Amino acid sequence: MKINIYNVRFYLDKFFEGETTRLEEKELSKFFHESNDLPTDLEFYKEMFACIDQETRAKKYPFPSKFFSSGLRKYAYWGCVAAVLAIVILTVILKVRNSSNSSFPEQIYAGSYVYHAKVRNDNIREIMPEIRSTLQAVEDMKKEIKNIHVEKQDLLYDFSINVETTKF
Repeated sequence: MKINIYNVRFYLDKFFEGETTRLEEKELSKFFHESNDLPTDLEFYKEMFACIDQETRAKKYPFPSKFFSSGLRKYAYWGCVAAVLAIVILTVILKVRNSSNSSFPEQIYAGSYVYHAKVRNDNIREIMPEIRSTLQAVEDMKKEIKNIHVEKQDLLYDFSINVETTKF
């Protein structure tokens, strides 16, 4: 299949219908690239195929070829590995640090103080037992309030049943 001046219009029609093979498209491009004396009605296609060739080459090689050399690729690969490792290590360190901070109540209650006999004590290690006993007292009060609330609900329920059963 050699494209020449006699069958080029047939292949152009086929090209615009989307029925050409890749080989036929290459032959069309080659024909218009190598032909110097074309009829005036085909001059436009010469420029069109020159643009198509240029775009095809630009899509085929978007970066300089040295970008894909094995040396640079190797450095890019190891750079990515190092970055991932750095992120993982930092994440682990920060998680460990945060979990250790939350386990020490001294860190949570830093800045707390207690007055004994009008003397301010802000040594967190000395006042931690008092903080713990205060927290325990609060928890006990919460339980007591919950129990009172439950008892009140039970009484109201019993009262409503008694009122419903007693008809006047």
